[in-house]
Amino acid sequence: MSNYWSQYWQQGHLTSFGEDIKGNYSGPLKQVWQALFAPLNESHRVLDIATGNGALVSLLYDDNIQNSLPAVDAIDLAKLQIESSLLTRSETTKFHDHVNAEELPFTDDCFDLIVSQFGIEYANWNKTLVHVARCLKPGGKAQFVVHNSESTIVKPNSAILKMNIELAKKGGPIDTLKSLCQTLQKQGKGAPLAEKHRNKLNKIMNKLVQQDEYAFKATNFHLLARSCMQSISQIEQVSSLFSAFESERKGSVERLSDLINAAVDDKQKRKITQLIAVNGLKLELFDVVSNEQNLPLAWQIQLVKPLK
Repeated sequence: MSNYWSQYWQQGHLTSFGEDIKGNYSGPLKQVWQALFAPLNESHRVLDIATGNGALVSLLYDDNIQNSLPAVDAIDLAKLQIESSLLTRSETTKFHDHVNAEELPFTDDCFDLIVSQFGIEYANWNKTLVHVARCLKPGGKAQFVVHNSESTIVKPNSAILKMNIELAKKGGPIDTLKSLCQTLQKQGKGAPLAEKHRNKLNKIMNKLVQQDEYAFKATNFHLLARSCMQSISQIEQVSSLFSAFESERKGSVERLSDLINAAVDDKQKRKITQLIAVNGLKLELFDVVSNEQNLPLAWQIQLVKPLK
């Protein structure tokens, strides 16, 4: 995993995709966890795989009406930035960064519940399910909410990924904006060559807006163009703007590529179902979680480790 994910979590995001769910997971996503978390108390031990910034742990805390918190181990492969309120809420909750879900460093039969929300699918299912089966206690449960390739999360982010790639094509929006800035700095406003670049840039941007306004605005390229024009006389400032934008664009491309590749389609669903059985786990549920408009939001997977 690249440093882009560590940088992403350090910015305080709750989710692995474009827009955070305000205030934590809510609606249908929250509902799939509430019934599972309700019976938990201090006698239980929970593992949260690919915790991100601890959104599921926070939800578990918020829904624990017994005020009897289970022991929680929350792991992630990236460097984490956990809010102090989560770090200090319970002495039995431990966050571990740089831990690979494919090589869980825990003893056999030690967890009552293993969970993951938009995280476990980024790992290798073959390797991870071996450790899930090993670490679950007999009778223990696992629930994973994973990206669905047809979901209202994946499809818009796929469009944003394509738009970010389009921006960097040779002679495309970024190159044209750079040419415009360089010409304005050398020849000044109103120079024929500057107007040529400006007209080309406007034409390209209008075309991309017509193609997919949401995806285009999500790249923030229009904000880069505006900032460059406002700072055009400051050469170093304009250069810094381009550098910062390119760093964020590359990070977005990497994160969203990971998301698209991790999203589960029907073919992968069948493969995962087979792997669950191979590892001696019982599949109880593998179904679509839908939003309020009845559109696919994610897959919900529930497993049980049979009693010996």
